Amino acid sequence: QSLPIPELSQISSEAISADGLHSSNAILIRVSDGRILMEKNSEKKIYPASMTKIMTVMLALRENILPYRRFRLSQDIFDQMQSKGASTAGFCTGENVRVIDLMYGAILPSGGECCVALAKGIAGSENSFADRMNELGRKIGMQDTHCTNSTGLHDPKHYSTARDIAVLLDYA
Repeated sequence: QSLPIPELSQISSEAISADGLHSSNAILIRVSDGRILMEKNSEKKIYPASMTKIMTVMLALRENILPYRRFRLSQDIFDQMQSKGASTAGFCTGENVRVIDLMYGAILPSGGECCVALAKGIAGSENSFADRMNELGRKIGMQDTHCTNSTGLHDPKHYSTARDIAVLLDYA
């Protein structure tokens, strides 16, 4: 028999402890009122890795690109993914893929080729897309985030915080 799980609104911040967490950075925010119930190094800069892909898809959605528009996946995208050991969703060089399928491919199997195809298709280059990502981050209140790519591949200048990732997730 399972124990009853209390509603989050019934839990006080004193009842939640970060002591048992394995993660070195975390934050738990009650969405209904924005109250922080628990945090652990939530403002320390970290590499956001594939959490970046959420920002990529959110920006693609904001750009109002038609979901059935197609972007071609060029060989250089796959060369980049292979050279960095990045995960892909399984599309092929030269394939013309619908925007909606690229968004699913970015989020579900964490497909790097999907992110780069969206970035290039929307902004012309991944660098220009990263500039737009940074603009969106500022607009939604991400104060300690800087993006250099659409995939979350490691770059010392690509960082965020657990607090900013919570802002992004709330926005999403």
